[in-house]
Amino acid sequence: MENSHDFKTLTENENGYIGFCPCCKKYNLAYKNSLFIFSEFEFGAFQDMLESRIGIHDFWTSHGKELMLRTPLKNYYILLSEAEIEEILNMMDDIALLVEAHRVMNMNKN
Repeated sequence: MENSHDFKTLTENENGYIGFCPCCKKYNLAYKNSLFIFSEFEFGAFQDMLESRIGIHDFWTSHGKELMLRTPLKNYYILLSEAEIEEILNMMDDIALLVEAHRVMNMNKN
């Protein structure tokens, strides 16, 4: 199967990456074993949610994952540590100017 997308990696580290597909106009945020695919609006909303800890609840486990993030799927949650949330936010901050530039360019097209 041939991939015709022109995917660009915008930032990466040993635990994941954030990339953008100009064909789909979607951001891919891969972190450990999770992949989130966001529109520009969803990307910003997810960043705001993590920063404000909206929908994130304390949830003790014996594995160091003390925060539980609800998902839209019934009975499916994501467990993260505070350090993991900060690492995701740092990756998102790394590309904040690019995301804002895409948003402004797309606003001007409408």
